[in-house]
Amino acid sequence: MPGLRQQLITVLAPIVRVFPPWWKVRFYARIVGDRFGKTGDSGIVKRRRVNPHQYEMELQLDDPMERFAYFVGCYWGIDVTATVLTLLRRGNYFIDVGANLGFLTLTASKAVGREGKVLAFEPLVAMADRLHQTLLNNAIDNVTVHQHALGDVDGEAMLDLDDHSSKANLRHTEENGVKIKIVRGDHVVSDLPKETWVLAKLDVEGYELRVLKGFQSLIRRPKTGFLVEITDQWLRDLGGSAEELFDLMLGNGFKAYLPKLTFLSKLELRPISLTLAGRYQYDLVFLRPEDGWFSR
Repeated sequence: MPGLRQQLITVLAPIVRVFPPWWKVRFYARIVGDRFGKTGDSGIVKRRRVNPHQYEMELQLDDPMERFAYFVGCYWGIDVTATVLTLLRRGNYFIDVGANLGFLTLTASKAVGREGKVLAFEPLVAMADRLHQTLLNNAIDNVTVHQHALGDVDGEAMLDLDDHSSKANLRHTEENGVKIKIVRGDHVVSDLPKETWVLAKLDVEGYELRVLKGFQSLIRRPKTGFLVEITDQWLRDLGGSAEELFDLMLGNGFKAYLPKLTFLSKLELRPISLTLAGRYQYDLVFLRPEDGWFSR
């Protein structure tokens, strides 16, 4: 976002913030060009209340996701945000695997209320500490942050660090990696209340299939849904594939839905029966029809 574009989005930001979500994202993308591009914002930190949860967050403007949230006033993932708000009710549980700074953790915290609970998993120390601080600053007490990754086996691995925190991953072992702890998912969700509705979101840069394989008890559990980011190439880097993940979930009685925010900012969960081979990255919702998610 070179100088002129930087000045333009700064001037227009107050206007863009009042747009409906679909319009916010597209207007911002049109102005900045490459939303992952470098800017002159290194070292600049701002505070802002972010929609839809309206909690105050400390945002570092040299990170593209945080820069977007500051200027536009919401998380870039408008489809997944709308999905979380559509499916969660007060008293529900939300499991955020790959919580990062906590945009969805905070959204879910507000949605489930004091009667519900959020379990956030973020292995990167700096991000987990920032999330802890955000919870403290906003007096949020229904979120528990776990500073480790989830997978199909207990152990350790090297987390490869990227230019921005949301892209840290376990696909490669690089010199700038950091050692993290991995815990099998079943070991941390064994005591969920039986009658509680649970939504689990997985966004771990290709490690999603490993996490699901460690969530066998959660997959078999009634009243449980999953919101999963799918990137076939990243899944293949770790020995899996989008097809294998799809088959795992459908084989356990789930139906797949593609979340899509329409031109009028209305969420649609569109049923699909096959993976989207022509799309590099997308999110899928997995729900069991007999659970009655849409009729609650």
